[in-house]
Amino acid sequence: MRIQSIIAILVFICATAASAAQTEMAGTWRAYMKDVPAVILHLQDDHGKLQGTVVFNIINREDPNHPSILGSQELVLLNPSLAGNVFSFQVKRQSDEGAESGEMVTCRLSLTGHDEGLFKCLNGADSPEVKMVRGKRLSL
Repeated sequence: MRIQSIIAILVFICATAASAAQTEMAGTWRAYMKDVPAVILHLQDDHGKLQGTVVFNIINREDPNHPSILGSQELVLLNPSLAGNVFSFQVKRQSDEGAESGEMVTCRLSLTGHDEGLFKCLNGADSPEVKMVRGKRLSL
């Protein structure tokens, strides 16, 4: 009986810690390119499960000193998961016309501090790893 009580307490502590970690990730995370938002990740805690959206802005880089937004795509996060300090998710890519192309893209946010991390989309060698911060502006 005593062992069952100890196991029940340990399971409760682990579940509470996992839920607290999910809540820690909630918020709006942003990466900027010369004061222009490049990626915006919105995370909400829904009863211990993370969900949200990501906005990918298409940046005009013709003038590297004055980038501007040409367009954007807001996508719903699919298969979100948190393992240690790495939050990963997938999104279904859209074509230029807005229709889904069906290609699944996997992205991750690796925490490097309480309100900062490194963001990268893993499908594609040309995808840079960018610094993200939660709740503040950051110039890249």
